[in-house]
Amino acid sequence: MTTSEIILTASVYFLLPILGLLYFVHLRDKMVQSGIPKPPVFELLLVFAIYGILLITLLTGLFFEWSAAAFLGTFFSVFIAPILQVLIYVRLKMISPASSYHLTLQKAALYYFIAFPISLFILFSFAKG
Repeated sequence: MTTSEIILTASVYFLLPILGLLYFVHLRDKMVQSGIPKPPVFELLLVFAIYGILLITLLTGLFFEWSAAAFLGTFFSVFIAPILQVLIYVRLKMISPASSYHLTLQKAALYYFIAFPISLFILFSFAKG
């Protein structure tokens, strides 16, 4: 394995999830400090996890050999993530004093249904062997 392959692997599987987790913590703290009633912390975590799994699965297909873990990520993205995104959207829609965070997470939940087909197109068009 070359140095560039090691850096790419470490970036995709270690650095990217750590950066996502740090950004989640930053947004969570910002929501809590804003004094938002019923901050959607759990929904934010789920949205971050779902998009993170989709991104890592996409990057795995583009830069690495396909594996069982990539298959599990794809399975999750196809069958479980859409259900979770709909549940997140409905749950946030039912909260009456909706903040900008609630509305943004609602949009993020709906945008999954655009991001996922685009990711599949990219994956099947440009995936490595």
